[in-house]
Amino acid sequence: MDAAIKGSTIFDEIVIIDDTEQEKCLYYAQSGSFKTFAAASSQLKELEKIGYEPVIENVTSQNGFNYKVIVGPFDNRSQTNNARENLRR
Repeated sequence: MDAAIKGSTIFDEIVIIDDTEQEKCLYYAQSGSFKTFAAASSQLKELEKIGYEPVIENVTSQNGFNYKVIVGPFDNRSQTNNARENLRR
């Protein structure tokens, strides 16, 4: 090690933060989009029967599909992808 560098530091002080809570990211999957609330409600009921916790989101869209059925939350992408596969069946 070079003698000129030996005693010097780049940082005045290093602060270690160990009590921070990492923000948890939640994942959701869209089960379907519908033109009517009744159609979205029908799918919502079917999803509830098989153990999902779906919600209906009212959105503004140019194609007329104004109701999205969303399932989740899931803890990670793997769980979300598994749910998507189950929803396709």
